[in-house]
Amino acid sequence: MPERSLLPASQRYRARAEECRLRAPSFRDPGIRNQMLRLAADYEIKAMQAEPFEIKESKNEEFGDTLDTLQPPLPSPPERTFREQAMADFKARWQSLTRLFLR
Repeated sequence: MPERSLLPASQRYRARAEECRLRAPSFRDPGIRNQMLRLAADYEIKAMQAEPFEIKESKNEEFGDTLDTLQPPLPSPPERTFREQAMADFKARWQSLTRLFLR
């Protein structure tokens, strides 16, 4: 069985994204360079998606199972459907990443 890395997934994805950004200028073909930058952006998205799970795990490790039993969150009325909210979040993240990486 492969050994599990000590770094959280989000940090591993960010390291891969940084590596892609550093290697992109070394390619002569602009298409390949753009692919590397898109790959870096994809790794950044994966890192953002992994963070909420890592935060939840670290809180559960710190406080044990009592974290969820102390006070349940109050349900809020849905302003958007889950799909609409997910698409809005994705678009906002994508726009910020494209501004960051594809200047």
